[in-house]
Amino acid sequence: MERFRPTDLLPDVKNVGIYEVKADSRNNLWMAEYTEGHLGKIDAKTKEVTWYDMPTAHARARRLEIDDQDRVLVAEYRTSKAALFDSKTKHSPNTPCRNTHSRTGPISTGTVKSGPPR
Repeated sequence: MERFRPTDLLPDVKNVGIYEVKADSRNNLWMAEYTEGHLGKIDAKTKEVTWYDMPTAHARARRLEIDDQDRVLVAEYRTSKAALFDSKTKHSPNTPCRNTHSRTGPISTGTVKSGPPR
């Protein structure tokens, strides 16, 4: 049996929990990481995994909604806020949902190799 572990690329996060996974219009998978609060993407074509910080540290990303422009709206459970992530520009613009920080780029990118279970 092989296992795919995209959370292995998260730096310094223990006991990672994925709360929700959704696909965008290009079949990329988006993941809400609940333990510390990261937004993850698995590229459908390359299988590359990229993790982004949420605008608020330790936000506990929870619910995801993806619109027709592939923007990802993420609930920040710990702060009762929402962040809007633009998948084309790779950042979170200031939004009416009180998101006041911008993302300048991913915190971790890589390809996870499948292999035998550990």
